[in-house]
Amino acid sequence: MPPLIPWLWTAFFLWWLIRSIGVKPTRVRESLWARFGQAAVVTLAFILITWRWDRQGIFAFSFLSDPARAELGPALTLFTLLGIGFAVWAREHLGRNWSAQVTVKEDHKLIRTGPYALIRHPIYTGLLVATLASALAVGRINALAGFAVLAVSFWFKSRKEERWMEGEFGAAYDDYRKVSGHFLPRVVRGG
Repeated sequence: MPPLIPWLWTAFFLWWLIRSIGVKPTRVRESLWARFGQAAVVTLAFILITWRWDRQGIFAFSFLSDPARAELGPALTLFTLLGIGFAVWAREHLGRNWSAQVTVKEDHKLIRTGPYALIRHPIYTGLLVATLASALAVGRINALAGFAVLAVSFWFKSRKEERWMEGEFGAAYDDYRKVSGHFLPRVVRGG
């Protein structure tokens, strides 16, 4: 893995922790078990991506040679940076409405501007792009498995968020869904 990629992730996680201060108070939150389960799955994905599996077996299999990883390293570092940057932009655009867990905030607003004009879950989109680039930079099956675990986890979490937002905003959220994509922009708008 190019040496800059771990530094990008470290800076992102530190920034993420600092920005979690000062969000709106929570009115409704998911259960402690649901939050623990999500944290455990994200941790599993992180371990799969970063752990050096030197033993024999499928996780020790490299699908990219060292020269190929070295050649792709700058592009994969750039895509990691772009994905993290997109997630940061989306997080900043949410402002005080943001939460790491599935919640409804006091005076919660439906954000439909910035990256949210096109994508309902742009933070997840950015993190998935960055994670995929990082997993490719690792070049082993375990890293791709970690990406897959994270993608499935984000899918289930985003579906829960959508149910909660539909309950909170009703028809306004349904209208928003018609013009925005889940993780990627819609190609065809409307019904």
